[in-house]
Amino acid sequence: MIRTGDRTVMGRIANLTSGLDTGQTTLARDMSYLINLIVASAFVMGAIFFIVVMLLGSNVTNAIIFLIGIIMGNVPEGLLATVTVC
Repeated sequence: MIRTGDRTVMGRIANLTSGLDTGQTTLARDMSYLINLIVASAFVMGAIFFIVVMLLGSNVTNAIIFLIGIIMGNVPEGLLATVTVC
């Protein structure tokens, strides 16, 4: 008897793996929390420095450039690679 498609061993394995519940693991929850914490702190620090630069009398363009620099500087360079590996 020749078996094809879902009736083969590989087909049964594919059916079993496709039916699994893909809930969030503990590592995924922790990584999500860490990323949210880093992003929130970067934006808060950027906003604080934006306000400080504006209060010191600089123009809006310089303040926005400073804001972007602070936000980009606070996000770790290896964060993307770490998330990808995990």
